[in-house]
This record gives sequence, structure tokens and C-alpha cells, in this order.
Amino acid sequence: MAHRSSPLPIPAANHLVIVVPSAIADCNHPRLYSQPDCNSGWDSAREKYYNGYHLYMISAADSKHDLPLYPRLQPASRHDAVSLVMSTVEFKQRFTLGTVDKMLLDAAHDAEAIYLLLDHQNIQPFIDLNNGARRIRRRTVTFRFLQPAFPSVQKVVK
Repeated sequence: MAHRSSPLPIPAANHLVIVVPSAIADCNHPRLYSQPDCNSGWDSAREKYYNGYHLYMISAADSKHDLPLYPRLQPASRHDAVSLVMSTVEFKQRFTLGTVDKMLLDAAHDAEAIYLLLDHQNIQPFIDLNNGARRIRRRTVTFRFLQPAFPSVQKVVK
């Protein structure tokens, strides 16, 4: 499975839209629609703020067509890592026909809490490393070759 987030800007001032329904016969009254969960977020691809939502999509990454499995609208201000937590829990509750054993994620998900969550859900993560993050790496992995074809991995905790 893979996850992808895309911004969905809403062209409305103060989250309110006034619509004059032209499809309803004999009705000239303007209607007021509000979107109270719509808010402002940062679009990192376009490097600008926007009002609206972001679409967080879980899709099948190992298929020929990358089929969308679970699209979910989230508030624009919500970080992708938080959207992952909500979406994976909801996805697991709603779709019980199969199991997820691997997950492909971008660098926004490179956090220890995400690794722990996926480990708890028995999912092997493939996450791009976030090189811009300020953190102390506590664990390093060293390889020691006992025989040419059989590597032995040891964790060294500092």
C-alpha cells in the first residue's frame, strides 16, 4: 500500500459560499453553505498557503494500476503523519477482506511514532528518510560478515 496527500483548495472567503440555486424552479433566494472543518494549510509543492482540505489517499501500490482504496478528506492544517494514523485505523476497521503487510510512505512520515504504530499493526514500513529533520539518531546498525553470503546484523545503542 502507498499513501499520498494532495491539497484541495476551496475558493471561498471565510469558508462561506453563497449560492443562488438556478436548478430549483421559482427560487431566487441565495443559500449560505459553510464548511466549518475547512481551514488553512501549507502546500509544500507550490510553496504557498491555501484554504481548504487535503486529500489523503491509501492506494494499492503493488498493482498494475495503483488502485485507490481509501480516499479521505482531512483539514488542510492536518499533518500527513496524523492523517496516516486516522486513515490506517479507519481503513483497518472498514476493509477486512485482506491484510496489509507493507506500506510505502514519503518523508513526512519519518517519525519514530509512525514506525512504532506500523510495527504494532504488523506492517513493514518503507519510508523516505527526512534529511531536514532535527533529531538525534539513537540507533545505528552495523554489519559484520561472518561468511561471505550470510550477513549478521547487530544493533548498537548509544
